[in-house]
Formats: sequence, structure tokens, C-alpha cells
Amino acid sequence: MMAKLRLYGALLAAGLPLAACSTAGPDPFLTTQAVAPVAAPIATEVAGEFAAAYLTSLAGSIQTVRQSVSHDSLHQEVVYENRTALAGENLLTVDVGRRDQAGFMRPPSANQIAREMRMALPGVNASISPLLRQNSRGTYGYATASYGNGGACLYAWQHVKAVTPADSIGFDKLTRSRLSAQIRLRFCHPGLSADQIVALMDTLTLKDMNSQTIDMLRFAAGSGSITPPVAKLDIDPTPEKPRRKIIRTAKVEAAEDWRTEAQKPATAAEEDGKVIANAVAVPLPDNTAPAVDADATRLNKPMTDQPIANPVTVPLPQ
Repeated sequence: MMAKLRLYGALLAAGLPLAACSTAGPDPFLTTQAVAPVAAPIATEVAGEFAAAYLTSLAGSIQTVRQSVSHDSLHQEVVYENRTALAGENLLTVDVGRRDQAGFMRPPSANQIAREMRMALPGVNASISPLLRQNSRGTYGYATASYGNGGACLYAWQHVKAVTPADSIGFDKLTRSRLSAQIRLRFCHPGLSADQIVALMDTLTLKDMNSQTIDMLRFAAGSGSITPPVAKLDIDPTPEKPRRKIIRTAKVEAAEDWRTEAQKPATAAEEDGKVIANAVAVPLPDNTAPAVDADATRLNKPMTDQPIANPVTVPLPQ
């Protein structure tokens, strides 16, 4: 009996390490294929017309829009120019997601706003207003601080319960109350007072958002607002006029002419007044010419005493 108890105790002691390993959780090498990787959305830059919200022209033009889009949420940072010497960017931040997600159920708490303000406005002593203001999307809270001579900084926050248009149809109509938005505005200006800078949040425009809008913004990623420089080509834009074809002939001086005087064609004026050297008179056939003496021709007698009718001068070779 004692031997059986010792054997059972030895087996139980040997099994304890295996049991401890099994309670630590599944082996990651065995369950790697069953774990679905969760990748963070990739942040991209898009053009200003894709901004989900924007401010009045008093804030200036949009510099760029940084965004990340997932299957059911959107995060955008609309960047405006910072004309002050304070560090940081003038940002209008818009987050859109389902109302049942964490962060979209209710407005931010006072402690959350205090932490955000310390990060957005480091070294700036901003005071939170006890009063709430209102714009086209509902009420919002804000804090202001003076800056320099006549300037101010603004930090505002707003929770929009529904961002889907009321006239949506289909799936958007069923989920219009489930898409909410969280808005933050950090803005500093050297020429706007604390009372004036609040008008930026009063005139905030938030576009209607639905599933189609989020899909469109996902495909808009990569069309950044920074336009690459256009390469300048060294080409005259004016069309070239067709050139007239000019045929040029070589000018030959008289002394360089290879043709002899006998080979050159003579003009009528030259033939009239020019005396041909070393020329003989050759008679041409003529019915009116006198008969030639056959005896004189046979005996090679000169016919100097007989006139030549219709003579033609022919040059002899020299």
C-alpha cells in the first residue's frame, strides 16, 4: 500500500510542471495562424477639398489635411498656418466613428480637456470659460489665452452626436444616429483678441458624413495638396513658321570659268557687235548664187575674184 502511494505521489509531482505550463495560456507558436493581426491605419495627406470640417476665411487657407481611415472611422487633422512664434500647428481635428465606440459616446471630461490643452498649448495659461457657445452643430466649450500685443490662443472642443444627413436612405438611414464626431480646435493668431478668436469656432462647418463619404475619403488618400514642380522645358511655345526654300547658285568669276570662249553661248548682242578672230567665210546653198567654175575648183585655184553669197563666219581652231 505504501509503495502505491509513493508511486502516485511521484507521478503527481511530475505532472505539476505540465499543468503549470498549460495554465499560462496557449503556445504562441501553435496559435500564430489563428491570431488576426491588427494594423493601425496609415496616415496620408490629401487635398484641402477633402477636409471633413473647415473654418471661416478669417483663419486663412488650409495648408494640408492629414488623415487615417479605417473601415468604420475617420481621423483628420486640418492644418492652418501658424503666424505666431509659439511651437505647434494650428489644427482642426475631426474624429468620426460609431456612437457605440469608446470616445464617441459622450463629450470629453474636464480632466481630459486639461491634458489635451497642456499638450496643444505648452506654456500657455489658458482659462476655460464657464459658459458654452453654439454653432450650427450644437454647443461647444472653449478656453482662451492672451498672446503678445493684441493676439490670443483658442482651444475648443465639441461632441456632435449625429453627423449623417437626415435625408439618408438605405443603410445610412438606419445608422444615421450611430455616427458621431469629436472636434478639437487649437488656433493662435497674433492679431485676433480673445473675444474675436472665438468666432472661428462659431462659424465652423462640418460636412455630413456617412459610409459612402468614408469610403470616398479612403480612396482619396495619396492625392496630397503639395503639387510637385512642373519641369520647365526649353521649348518656344510659338509655332515655327515654315521656311521658304532658297536655291543658291555658285558665282563663277570670268577668270575661273573652265569653258573656252568657243564653248560659251553667245548672246544676240554679242553676235551683232563682236568680230570673230581667225574666221573663214563658208557659203550656204542659195539658188541665186552664181555657178562655181568647175575648172577652178578642180585645179585648186583661188576664188578670190568671185563673191560669196550669204556667207557665215566659222571660227577655226587655234
